[in-house]
Amino acid sequence: MGDPIYERFRLPGVSVQECLQEPSDPKKDPCKVEVREAETKLSFVLERREGKFQVASGDAASVAKAFPSYKPPAREIAEYLTVRGEFFKTLGDEQKPLEITKQFKFKHLLGEGQTVEAAIESWVNVIASFVSHGQMDPRAAKAKEFQEEAVMVATYFSVDPTLRALAVKTLQGLKGNEKLGAESRKRVEWLLVVLSVQEAMLAHFKPTMDKSQAISDELRARSSGLIQFLFCNHVLAEKGTNDKLSTPSVQNSAKIFHDVLSKVDPHYNAAKNYFAYIASAMKALKETELPTAYLKDFRTRANFIQSEYEKKGREEMLNILAGQDAEKSLREYLIIKYGDTPAKAMVMETFLKHMKVKTSKGKPHFEFNMEKAAKEIQDDHAALPLEMRARATVALLDVLQGLFEKSGKMEIFWDKKLQETDNFYANFPLMGANKNALEKLILWARGEAKDAKDPLAPKKIPHVAVRKWTLLSELGIGAAGTATALSLLALDESEERWWGQGAATITAGAGFGAAAGNALSYALDIDEGDWAFDLGGSLVGGLAAGLTYGFLVPKPGNGFQPPTPTDPGRRHPVDPYGP
Repeated sequence: MGDPIYERFRLPGVSVQECLQEPSDPKKDPCKVEVREAETKLSFVLERREGKFQVASGDAASVAKAFPSYKPPAREIAEYLTVRGEFFKTLGDEQKPLEITKQFKFKHLLGEGQTVEAAIESWVNVIASFVSHGQMDPRAAKAKEFQEEAVMVATYFSVDPTLRALAVKTLQGLKGNEKLGAESRKRVEWLLVVLSVQEAMLAHFKPTMDKSQAISDELRARSSGLIQFLFCNHVLAEKGTNDKLSTPSVQNSAKIFHDVLSKVDPHYNAAKNYFAYIASAMKALKETELPTAYLKDFRTRANFIQSEYEKKGREEMLNILAGQDAEKSLREYLIIKYGDTPAKAMVMETFLKHMKVKTSKGKPHFEFNMEKAAKEIQDDHAALPLEMRARATVALLDVLQGLFEKSGKMEIFWDKKLQETDNFYANFPLMGANKNALEKLILWARGEAKDAKDPLAPKKIPHVAVRKWTLLSELGIGAAGTATALSLLALDESEERWWGQGAATITAGAGFGAAAGNALSYALDIDEGDWAFDLGGSLVGGLAAGLTYGFLVPKPGNGFQPPTPTDPGRRHPVDPYGP
């Protein structure tokens, strides 16, 4: 068998002080270190005699059988004890814990019968062992497992802020400790990078963790697996995502995350599920400042987690929605889809509060009290600080354009799946108080965008509505004028008829011209000065109709008159009834 691959070392029933102090009798040195070999799972004790470690007599036979030419790892043990010694200064050990360890409050996270002192002793053993003989780019399977264990244990220090601060302080001191070799100091630096990323991750998690102790415990637990995935290169290459990102325990955490937050957070929805939440955390985490040597690999794996969890987050959202009441899911998805910013979500919540859903032939139909919704939106807008109104106006315009514009489509969640359907505009009658309130709200919002001192140049502005009543009046005037002109044809030709018919024709032209101007202002999306288009159209239409009438229909008694037939050679008119 080749050289042994060591996992953790530990001090069996011995205090760190006893190994750091010179013994009064070198032949009766109490210092001993228990080591564990990874491949054989063989654990044995090395005793220090006259300054050198040797296999304890009780383990000599088994060690000689497994490793015939075995030599104790003197350098590794010396560096292990150096690290243990530095941690002893800040924490003590299980035999002699310092008073500060009594302040740590994480006993509820420990196993049955395990003490805080024993837990810290175990964690420090792993860290000290990894610093002395671990590998940052392991090749052997057991060495890879030990690297994962070291990363996981390093993250455990975060269970208590004071404990974490002391651990970081100790490692920072070890980074320049000349008793450690160059490779060991490099491993210390790597562990500090691991802890700095975990600190950034937990800082991102904190607002959510503060909402529930159950959520806090789950996110802390899951942070260990995420950190392992981010820093152990072999995990992604050899195990894919299932080992750290898609385990049953991760899925259970996702369930707890949804169950708790859906009850305690009024702004939570299915799109903010655990996987989507972690994806957003990875996006923020990529900006963490790290030493250049670690940055590229770290960002590559952070990008991978973000991409995988964004896809998984969408699947989780659809699964959550499919398992809920149909109307609840419909309303929730409308918020998700069209209320994707706080300002837009506020607008959407107001619209949905004044919306009723009715089902007909398996499809949803919507009814709004738009007068109340519009008033509430305008009141909320007026209550905002001036600097926030421009953003709120843009959000309102965006929602109106997406959901309340003529001939538009929207995406809804119905019948346990996403569907495209006509937007809310199709549910409004052609005329009525609600339709009128909607159109006034659109004009008001457009006016607010233009009047704002610092508008955000909204890209989505709902189209103005057709001025229906005005258009109908204009068309009515045109039709009345036309009908009057046609009715006058029944009268005998006279100057009175000509004038009356001309006036009716001009009236018809003015009415139809105003209607054309109205339509043009709608086509050009004009919301201010639209009356000028009507007036201009009326003048142009009336003038054109009058000129055309005057040219085609001469006034009786003026202009060219057809000659009366005469008998050739005679000056007097021929009587057509004479001989």
